[in-house]
Amino acid sequence: MLERNIAIRVDEELFKKIKVQLADNGMTMKDYIISLIEEDLLRKI
Repeated sequence: MLERNIAIRVDEELFKKIKVQLADNGMTMKDYIISLIEEDLLRKI
């Protein structure tokens, strides 16, 4: 499967909160973002 990049900038405080969430759940940033996007897309169907 062809993969594409998605890049965003977030403020430092949000980044720290995301990193804590990742550590608490043993997830990578990629897996976390993909799960959020997929969850949102499923709600729209």
